[in-house]
Amino acid sequence: MKSRLKNLYKYLIENRKHEVNGWHKAYRDFYSQVAQIRERITSGEGLSQNDEAFLKQLIYEKSNGIASRGQSVLSNDNFQSFIKNKNFISALEKFILIPNSENFTIFSDSWSNQGKSNNPVLVNRVAAACTLEVSTTVDSGKFNQVFRGIRI
Repeated sequence: MKSRLKNLYKYLIENRKHEVNGWHKAYRDFYSQVAQIRERITSGEGLSQNDEAFLKQLIYEKSNGIASRGQSVLSNDNFQSFIKNKNFISALEKFILIPNSENFTIFSDSWSNQGKSNNPVLVNRVAAACTLEVSTTVDSGKFNQVFRGIRI
């Protein structure tokens, strides 16, 4: 077991140190942006059309510093529909403000209620951007693959 962990660490961390360092900086930078939005929401200023660039990076773009969207693609039309929906934005604001299990469920349900597409990777990526309490491995299949590889 020790040997497998050592090999996995070497493969994932040591051999790709430049990728890990670059990802970590991008992760911290975007997490800081989310924290700034959280402060604005706390002070009573909600998300607006002026936040489209932030929302695009959080939800739509291929990579946002937290994680890649993988094969979970959202069309620009659907993205625009999401950010113009007051219920969706309200659920997102609640989750950014208090990223707990209850608000995650509300946000996830709001996403599903759009009826546009099923994007669990994107939903999980939003969660990983809002709290440090979850994994940034947003594709549960990939997470399970790594977990199976290292479990005792």
